Amino acid sequence: MPEVIVDKEKLAYGLERGIEHTDTIFVEIPRKYILRGTPCGLVTSGIHEYTEAVGIPSKRVISTPDWSFDPELQHTFPLIGGDTENAVVVDASYSQFFTYIGLPWGYELATGTKEFPDDKILTFRLSERDVIAGWMSKVAVEFQGRNVHPEGVFSEDLGVGPLAEASHEEINAVYSRIWEPALSEPWLPPERVVKHGTVVANYIPKDAITIS
Repeated sequence: MPEVIVDKEKLAYGLERGIEHTDTIFVEIPRKYILRGTPCGLVTSGIHEYTEAVGIPSKRVISTPDWSFDPELQHTFPLIGGDTENAVVVDASYSQFFTYIGLPWGYELATGTKEFPDDKILTFRLSERDVIAGWMSKVAVEFQGRNVHPEGVFSEDLGVGPLAEASHEEINAVYSRIWEPALSEPWLPPERVVKHGTVVANYIPKDAITIS
C-alpha cells in the first residue's frame, strides 16, 4: 500500500504563511500561534486544496463528537490516501482541543512559558486514533499541574475550561471521539471557506505531502 509522507515543518510553514495572506481575522494571531488558534475548517480546506493541486487523493471529513459540555462542536480534518483505517489523518488544528483544559492559544503569550506540544500538526493512520487520544490526554493531565490561570487581555481567566480539573479517564473519553469514523461524514465547506483554503494552498511547498 502506498505510504503517505508528511513533512510537518514544511506543511506548518505553508499553512501559517497562507493564513497570513487571507482576509480572515486569524491574520491577527502571531505566526507562532496561528495553528494553535485557527479553526479547523480553514486549515482543512487549505490542505485539501493543496492535495487536489498536486494530485494526492484526499477527502474532507467532519465529525460530531456530541459532547455534553459543547454539543454543537464539529471538527473537520482531511483524510489522505483513501477511506480505510489506513488512511492518514492530517490535523493542523488539534491544539484547539487543549482549550477545554485551560490552554487556549493565548496562554503562552500571557505567561511566557511553553506549554503546547512541539508538533503543530498531528499525522497518524486512522487506526491509531485511540493512541493519539491517549497521548493528548496525558499532555492535558500533565498541564493541569502547571496551570497558573493567567489573565487574558480582558482580565478573563485563561486557565479555565470544562476539562480543566477532569481526570485522565474523563479527558480520554472526550478526546477519543474526535476522529471516530462512526461520528464522521464527508464535509463540503461553504464557498468562502474554499476561497480562503485556495489562498492558503498556494503557500504550501509542493513536497510538503508526498506518496511513495
